[in-house]
Amino acid sequence: MAISPTPCFATETKDMDILLELDCRAEQGKLHVRYALRNDGGLPLLAYDGAPGKPPEAEWPDLAGQLYVSVTGDKVSLKRILAPLPPGIEVNRVFIPPLSRTMPGERREVRFVLDEPVAERSEFTPDFPGATWREETARYVELQLGCFWMTPGMEPVPFPANPKAFRLKGAHGAQSFLTVQKQCAVRVKQRTDAAFRRL
Repeated sequence: MAISPTPCFATETKDMDILLELDCRAEQGKLHVRYALRNDGGLPLLAYDGAPGKPPEAEWPDLAGQLYVSVTGDKVSLKRILAPLPPGIEVNRVFIPPLSRTMPGERREVRFVLDEPVAERSEFTPDFPGATWREETARYVELQLGCFWMTPGMEPVPFPANPKAFRLKGAHGAQSFLTVQKQCAVRVKQRTDAAFRRL
């Protein structure tokens, strides 16, 4: 499956460019997603997509439960982000996903699969026995990555079990969102209960 380049450039900093490429297909009950992130800027890029999936050594690891999913209209959005807190919700803790690091001039490729129908998932309103669903077919797959530039004083610490994933000592940078979309028909499950807070 060849990647079809779809450029998505960061606009927050003029002298730093990022290229995000996406390809995907749905077959045999699974959505296969492959994307590449290229850092043409002058600083390392940290993104919230360090979770490797299961099993991590697989060519196409399963990323269920390790990203957020939103269905709107005819589009399913796969979100590897630090989830923003919805208004009116109080929480005791916020889950911070593992980080990846893409050095200047580096191109990093990621592959994963999700079972069809791809079910909506949100950080602050998880599935529960009373949740209700509606199955549909989305026509587009969108990938959204949350990221920020690694500046002096930030210290990424690798996880012992997965040295390509990091946690960060100290404060994170302001999150920017990189988004790319691909036409791809895929079966989805949309949450319909009033309790669900879509990201």
